Amino acid sequence: LKAIADLSTSISNGLMEVEVLASMNEVSRAIDENFRIKQTMQMKLDKEKELRALSDTSGPSGHQKLQVCDVCGAYLSRLDNDRRLADHFYGKMHLGYASMRRTYDAFPRELKSRQRQTMMDDDSGGGMGSRGPRSGGYRGKGGRSYRSGW
Repeated sequence: LKAIADLSTSISNGLMEVEVLASMNEVSRAIDENFRIKQTMQMKLDKEKELRALSDTSGPSGHQKLQVCDVCGAYLSRLDNDRRLADHFYGKMHLGYASMRRTYDAFPRELKSRQRQTMMDDDSGGGMGSRGPRSGGYRGKGGRSYRSGW
């Protein structure tokens, strides 16, 4: 971490130096310094990659490389054999989450198709329902209304 911080300060100082050299019309020295900055940036990227590689193998998982399943959120080991992964992908929980996600993705399309259907029904009906202008409301047995005495 200290090496990465040192490289970052070196890069920022180099950029300031390039600006000063450019303002003094010393373009060739500014270009040389810019080349050194690019090399320092590459060294910094290499150090960050090393740090990431170290942090991937450390921690509570240790030697296990765990990965989260995109569908159900379960932890899968990258080192597992194919049979174990196949068992996971055909498991009840994974298939259940996959079904929920498909239904959730299809829901907005279903709502739009229902809205289009009701709009088409409203346009063709002329303002009346399929059973006449006063077909809504609760009707008890025999078509009587709820006020007409049971």
